[in-house]
Amino acid sequence: MAPAVYNISTRKNRNLREALENNNWVCDLDLHNAHLSPTHFREYCDLWHQVSQTRLHPDTPDDITWKLTADGIFKTKSAYEAQFIGSSSTSFEALIWKSWAPPKCKVRIWATINTWARIEGLRPSVGQPFLSLHDWWAKLARVPSNDTRGLRSLIMLVIWEIWLERNARIFKHKETPCPMVISRIKDQASCWMAAGAKHLTVLLA
Repeated sequence: MAPAVYNISTRKNRNLREALENNNWVCDLDLHNAHLSPTHFREYCDLWHQVSQTRLHPDTPDDITWKLTADGIFKTKSAYEAQFIGSSSTSFEALIWKSWAPPKCKVRIWATINTWARIEGLRPSVGQPFLSLHDWWAKLARVPSNDTRGLRSLIMLVIWEIWLERNARIFKHKETPCPMVISRIKDQASCWMAAGAKHLTVLLA
């Protein structure tokens, strides 16, 4: 509710009754703290407003209510789902984890794409510049094809080989010409098909 105010409190172990008594919670604040900011003042005002409306009834037992369920009773499922509050849905799961590709490729591409997606302002340099990285990839994966799943595997393969080439250039100072990279992608596609990428086989047949 007020994390900044909590951080400058000198008595963090008071219960609610003790804190409200004689406004002890206000006296506990370190107003000489060198890191005081407008955030502290804003949270202080909000907290004061909340506290001023609180009325304690000493003869009434505490009643703990879980706000994330309709009946106010704690459920493990609701606590688990609370972890995803504020998150946005993506189709990266289908584009990466449900595509045929070696596990090491999926893990590396998942980590890489999630890093890219968090970089503000990163946009594909081709096509429509207003598309986000996710929109661009999702749109590419939905291109009409005889086999969309094969296309997704092909996208994974291309990204993986580009990643390997990137590492070779940065860490080994070895640069492979583009035609050879393309040839390597084709050779690797044959290996993937032999390993079980049947949808890729249909696409490239």
